[in-house]
Amino acid sequence: MIKLTRIQGGMPIDPPLTTDKASLTLGRAASSDLRFTEPEVSELHATITFDGWYCLKSLGRNGVHFLSRSIDRPDERGWRLRRGDRFSLGNPGPIIEVDFIYDREKYIAALNERGDDARGANGLLIIAVVFGVALLLLVGILAWATR
Repeated sequence: MIKLTRIQGGMPIDPPLTTDKASLTLGRAASSDLRFTEPEVSELHATITFDGWYCLKSLGRNGVHFLSRSIDRPDERGWRLRRGDRFSLGNPGPIIEVDFIYDREKYIAALNERGDDARGANGLLIIAVVFGVALLLLVGILAWATR
């Protein structure tokens, strides 16, 4: 699930939009999932889609500007969003902050559907954790043995 919060001066100014929809629209249109009234925002300004991760694609004439990090040009799906990202619709324009609420099963299903091997990534994580614990134990044993 994604949580989009409109902020001003670092503080939320509207209740956040929290949803697990696979596709969201941002703009001035009445049909937009996240609706704005500012003139620098286009009727259909941007979309956010999910297919393993959330991607933001700008459709508006005034663009999307990331405030939380500098990023390169988007790929065909748009910019991959990260937790804590802040972007504006237009410059200056309304600022949106991104957060995620993960449903692990949906995430793995989406990765598998795309052909990514989420279990392989989880396997590597497990190996790294086991290696780290073993290393800590070894250091502890060596420290105890050299007393």
